[in-house]
Amino acid sequence: MSQSIANPILSVVVPVYNEKGNLSSFLEAISPICADLSMEWELILIDDGSSDGSWQDILNLSDQHRGLAAIRFTRNFGKEAAIYAGLLYARGKWVVVMDADLQHPPDLLKEMWDLKERTGADVVSGVKRKRQRETVFRGIGARLFYWLFERSTGIDLALSTDFKMISSRVRDLYLSTPERYRFFRGMTRWFGFPEQTVSFDPPSRRHSQQSRWSNLGLFRYAMGSLVAFSSLPIRALGWLGAATFLFGFILGVQTLINKFNGQANEGFTTVILTVLIIGSFLMMGLSIVGGYMVEIFRQVQQRPNFIVREEFQTGRSNPASITDH
Repeated sequence: MSQSIANPILSVVVPVYNEKGNLSSFLEAISPICADLSMEWELILIDDGSSDGSWQDILNLSDQHRGLAAIRFTRNFGKEAAIYAGLLYARGKWVVVMDADLQHPPDLLKEMWDLKERTGADVVSGVKRKRQRETVFRGIGARLFYWLFERSTGIDLALSTDFKMISSRVRDLYLSTPERYRFFRGMTRWFGFPEQTVSFDPPSRRHSQQSRWSNLGLFRYAMGSLVAFSSLPIRALGWLGAATFLFGFILGVQTLINKFNGQANEGFTTVILTVLIIGSFLMMGLSIVGGYMVEIFRQVQQRPNFIVREEFQTGRSNPASITDH
């Protein structure tokens, strides 16, 4: 290898999950962009338990960039864990988090860098101009999640992405936060550091046209993020209880009026329907309360967010191994 990279200015953190075939194109696209910035930079790839041979692709690319480092998890711990690991490993004064499938255009890095230089912002975020083509179910679900998140936290994440350039003090604060469940997109906005945005249109995927997120995975991710950032779901139980009480009160008044007028209907239809409705609400409420209890349980457990299976680094003058977090 050529000379080592002692103190990189920029670290590029890239979560990788089943990206075989994309990584070579990604490296070819990002290398000249970072070279044009005329600074030392490093690339950190985190293999989040890929099953398609992505790790072998990473190994094959290791001799093409002297500042390449890679971490391989024992299994799939999720994108948030991969971002967390990459930020732990990064040494640059500035860190960029982006996807490996080129839906976060590398050529925006120059614009993001210039923007933070002009404005002094600690965070520069890539924001989509419009949502990509998706199923009706996913589109409705995404809009509902962003609406609930904004109403409950005051943070608008619509069209936002994990494509961000952050300063070292934002990274350090993010890493020092003791939360077990992390939501990178939301936490960096919640910190309140000066932020600028860059708009872009995501290109189509080059290798795989399908999202690697399942509907169930997206639902769990959305619920986890809401629970971690907001008490709205638990407060909604109170509103639901008030609505149920109002419904029961009106139904009770109607039943008494019909009885006094001699128009009471025989049978238990009303009673059965009322029991079913209230029972459904109670089950929903228990599920929501249980979700908060699970998050508390996970926080108390203190299990690591990820476990490293293996790692390698090229051209580092101060090799360091991260421990499982």
